[in-house]
Amino acid sequence: VTPAFGDGSLFYRYGISTIFAAALAYRYRGGLAAALGYELFVLLGILFPPFTAHPRNPATVIDYAGSLIDAPVIALLSAYIATLLKNYAQSKRHEQDNARTQQALVRVSETLIRGAHDRQQLLQTSASQIRQAGVDVPHAFLPDKDEALFRRVIASGKKLVTFEPLYEPDNKGYSLARLYIPLLKHGHVQLVLGAEGRRQTPFNEKQEKFLTISGTQLLLVLDNLRLTEQTIQLAATAERGR
Repeated sequence: VTPAFGDGSLFYRYGISTIFAAALAYRYRGGLAAALGYELFVLLGILFPPFTAHPRNPATVIDYAGSLIDAPVIALLSAYIATLLKNYAQSKRHEQDNARTQQALVRVSETLIRGAHDRQQLLQTSASQIRQAGVDVPHAFLPDKDEALFRRVIASGKKLVTFEPLYEPDNKGYSLARLYIPLLKHGHVQLVLGAEGRRQTPFNEKQEKFLTISGTQLLLVLDNLRLTEQTIQLAATAERGR
């Protein structure tokens, strides 16, 4: 006959399983809270033995002591393992995100190089490539506030991040997210990159970093294109004067 409490009891098995599950799901706080609850029940069983306890096979002091020590130890070990697994998964996701971002930046750079001879084509192709590679938002009708927001960003020279609710019949939790990044040169705004779309979360640091890097590359290409055009005009003027 197994004792009602202690290492050899069914209550020990259920209690330890509960502690293990709580630690895996809620880390240290959940595991230690479950361990504390288990130990309170064990102490209650010591003070008030249940009627199911068999007198010929009572739990010993060693059983109770082992039960009280095992609970927090298992909680800590389980939470530590769960934390390691979570950190490993986050690290792998971070590496995958970095790899996708680098590939996207390479594609954007290739697009900028191919379109460096024509300003209009450069702006169109680079905008399309940046949208596909770095800021994945579904196409949808968006309220017309672009011009006012662009003027606001140009006047302040600071980024603008908004997340506004959309009042639609079939919204499904989506809101209107906007992100505008100004690119400055000599203290003046030279270029503004904006992203907007229906999303369930605001644009975060990853999209902001991607737009900043892509915009900086685009600004350099535009400067080089402007310098090339000026060089051609100067050469033509010199040729006419000669």
